[in-house]
Amino acid sequence: MAESIAHPVRLRCLQLLLGRPMTTAELSGLIPDVSQATVYRHVSELIRTGYVEVVRERRVRGTTERTLALGKRLLRLEFEELSTLNDRELRDSFTEFLVQVAHSFERLVDHDEPALRPLMSISTETVFVNVEDLAAIEAEVTAVLDRYRTPGAGRHRLSNITIRIPAAEV
Repeated sequence: MAESIAHPVRLRCLQLLLGRPMTTAELSGLIPDVSQATVYRHVSELIRTGYVEVVRERRVRGTTERTLALGKRLLRLEFEELSTLNDRELRDSFTEFLVQVAHSFERLVDHDEPALRPLMSISTETVFVNVEDLAAIEAEVTAVLDRYRTPGAGRHRLSNITIRIPAAEV
């Protein structure tokens, strides 16, 4: 399934569907550089693989108008859930997560608010931990972030995105 969203048109469709359902025609209208037939073909593949679902159908001028939404969505999977996934499901879940991250980034760039750019960072850090260390780190980070979960004057909403990937010993 991860291969099914690797195509740039499919990735754009998923990004556009994040957070709001829309008809196939509306989706096609938001990708003007791609023919409607091509968008429809890629949407069909996304439906087939379960990344997109049809949430409503209605007859319009002799044809069926489909309203689309994202299928299963990954917001947060913890160790217990991740450890139950097979390799394919794990890859699919990670790919869905990356689609959501890409969408958040695209919205920032498209919105082009210079005041928000200093709030963004991209970094990779290496740490050496065991399961107990990780639990302690998460508790400390949660305690710090809890102080900032309430909106206030001059505060901007920020998505704090975390990906932890253990380095395979080679």
